[in-house]
Amino acid sequence: MNHHHDPFIHCLPVEISSKIFIAYVDDINSTFDAYNAKGLEKWSPALHLSSICAQWRNIARCTAQIWRVIRVPLRQKPVNVKLLTELATELFSLSGQHTLSLGLYLVYYDRYLFRDYIERLDSLDDLPAITRAVGNRCRDIAFHGLPLEPIHYLLSGLDTPNLKSFSICRPYGDFESNYHYRFTPKDVSLLASPQLEEVEIFSGTRLLPSLQINWNNITTTRLYDINLNNTFRVLLLAPRLKTYTISYGEFGFPRDDGSWSPLPLDLPLTHTTLESLEFYSISHDAVAEFLQAVNFPSLKELKFFAPRGYGESPVKHLISFFERSPCPLLSFSIFLHYGTTYQEILNLFNALPTLTRFSINVPGADAFMTDFFLRKLVQPTSGSINDMVAPRLESFSYSGLLNFTWPAFLEILEPPPRFLPHGVEHKRPRPLRKVSLRLKAEQTIPVDDDVLSKFQESQVTVNLETVPIGEITPFTWW
Repeated sequence: MNHHHDPFIHCLPVEISSKIFIAYVDDINSTFDAYNAKGLEKWSPALHLSSICAQWRNIARCTAQIWRVIRVPLRQKPVNVKLLTELATELFSLSGQHTLSLGLYLVYYDRYLFRDYIERLDSLDDLPAITRAVGNRCRDIAFHGLPLEPIHYLLSGLDTPNLKSFSICRPYGDFESNYHYRFTPKDVSLLASPQLEEVEIFSGTRLLPSLQINWNNITTTRLYDINLNNTFRVLLLAPRLKTYTISYGEFGFPRDDGSWSPLPLDLPLTHTTLESLEFYSISHDAVAEFLQAVNFPSLKELKFFAPRGYGESPVKHLISFFERSPCPLLSFSIFLHYGTTYQEILNLFNALPTLTRFSINVPGADAFMTDFFLRKLVQPTSGSINDMVAPRLESFSYSGLLNFTWPAFLEILEPPPRFLPHGVEHKRPRPLRKVSLRLKAEQTIPVDDDVLSKFQESQVTVNLETVPIGEITPFTWW
């Protein structure tokens, strides 16, 4: 062979090639999405590298760190669990003494194939051989799409002294609405891990009562299809909780379904360590009851997804919550299916003097973002420049209709002297650094060259995007 024509990586020392492999595998693993991942490169990037050539296979097999993440895709017809078990065991043997991340995925690429799996559940009986073989070395375990029955079988007798993160994502049956009432676990499964810090549970109303978790060390929890009783129970049981995601789904209300015994609640319930809260609800009643029943004095970040349909304004309940429970909130994102008034947003800002980042998405027809509102943002309420609304705001994002003019918008970038009381120095009232606008319009919104030049002259980064009015706005925090 002519070594002058060998690939460049073949000329590198093995140590450097290994670092390149590690960086590549980490990058693929960090963006893995079970629903969109296709091919060996996504499901097992380490195995993909080892299949390129003999030299790469030797490098890969000698780089134990790239074998720390093993995903077992259960999507063949029929599922050959024995073969997958043997393959997973061999791959785990290449990981040396590293702690492991194990994922079992029953993924449905075709919704019509969903019912076919009902007849083949017995083929999953050998799965515990995988989890029990490596459970004592696992740092992360994720069950994605598995039926509830095998999940409890997989957890039975599992020894996980090093487990820090555990996830049950979209358990089998959540794909069909009628399946929600077919199975409720009766046996309690123990997650015996003194190091467990992060828990993610779908179908929380049914699953949480059957999972014996040591909540004392839990710092991050994401619960979906949860009810109010279980929401409050987790707050009581997890004194170190810092990040909490709550989703009240179709089966997450009313308060008590009898699965967990009711707790004596001294409301409002105060949780002193919670710093980040992400809240989704399809019920206006759940929003009101939850916000009236809790205090979070350390809260720094809040993402709030309002219910669909008309009802009491969730902004009103949020204002009441912040006035009753002051907190050092820095970042606030809110998604409203229908609009709110400019006065409610101003009252919200007044209740959050520490706010530095604000994002609001209003896909409905109502809009608060008017010239009057923008001018209120730059008009001091007294002779002090610090008495402006949201005096510490650094980032402002708005998605909705264009109901304002560009001259009024420019005033939040650099307010004119006429809005400043006598004796107040003319300077930028707040450390605004970034403004993002996603505007709904029938056609591209024209922006005058004079306005564009003022955008460039200001010290604020302005991002502008136009989307059709009929387009469904995706739910993203942007």
